[in-house]
Amino acid sequence: MTPDPPLSPPATAVPEVDAGRRLADAVTTHYALDVRAIARIAKGMGTTNWRVRTSAEDCFLKQYPPDADVAAEAAALELSQAARAAGVPAPRVIPSATGELLRSEGGLTFALLEYFPDATSGGALSSPDLRQHYFDPLERQAALDRFWLQRCEAAEMIFARLDELSERFGSAWTRRGG
Repeated sequence: MTPDPPLSPPATAVPEVDAGRRLADAVTTHYALDVRAIARIAKGMGTTNWRVRTSAEDCFLKQYPPDADVAAEAAALELSQAARAAGVPAPRVIPSATGELLRSEGGLTFALLEYFPDATSGGALSSPDLRQHYFDPLERQAALDRFWLQRCEAAEMIFARLDELSERFGSAWTRRGG
């Protein structure tokens, strides 16, 4: 496992340092967090990832490329938080001061999440507590079952309402596959 790079304030004007400085400013401004340091983490497929040290906690910042589908990424973050609320092991997405899960401004699009040192820096989790909590197969399956059961119950309510409206207004609709 490779350790995270040391956290230090940006010192020179290189594109990565400029992005780090701009991201740190955006976190300070829009998340009301006092950023002490920011460092790039050499992990990620299609995103640039950063460790942000604030006076309150360490955070994981996921920076999306300029051509990212912002609406789809925002929807994915919302879905991950719904799954998390249902018990599926997922990192907490930290909302901005105005409640946004995905922030986009000045050519930078990013999300701020809770930071797990073992999970976000070196690959496999090394902490037994994190491994047990986040990857226990029975716990994960039970959480997924609860999540999808809630979604199915909501869908059944919608289908029942469509049936009712169909009868009321004399139109017919057909469920796909059913």
